[in-house]
Amino acid sequence: GDPGLGGECYISNISGRTTGAAVAVLIDGSGKLGTISSSRIVKQNIRDVEDTSFVHQLDIKNFEYIGAPDRQQIGMIAEDVEEIRSDLVIMQQNGIKTLDYNYITIAAIKEIQNLRKEIDDMKLLINSMINK
Repeated sequence: GDPGLGGECYISNISGRTTGAAVAVLIDGSGKLGTISSSRIVKQNIRDVEDTSFVHQLDIKNFEYIGAPDRQQIGMIAEDVEEIRSDLVIMQQNGIKTLDYNYITIAAIKEIQNLRKEIDDMKLLINSMINK
């Protein structure tokens, strides 16, 4: 079909089908389908993440998609994220922007881990002050 706005593609008998060990299928900006591999054997230059604090600047919104007003959504606005981290915005073939939610999710998990460590460190400090 036409890759522009209004182009539609349907694959039947997928909705409502549960699979066992499933892998999410993603669509890149050019419309190519694929998956993200997590195995060490396909990665190089593996190192610790240094800064994930940008996730605190992300503005989460409720919204409805135009043409589907009956379903409340939650997410971010690509243009807003672009002002904070333009590398997380993906331009699709149809000119509409989308976000690299996979990257954002992993960064948010890392930030939760960092916050948990801060809490644990504060608990130790408080306990040491109480027990003096």
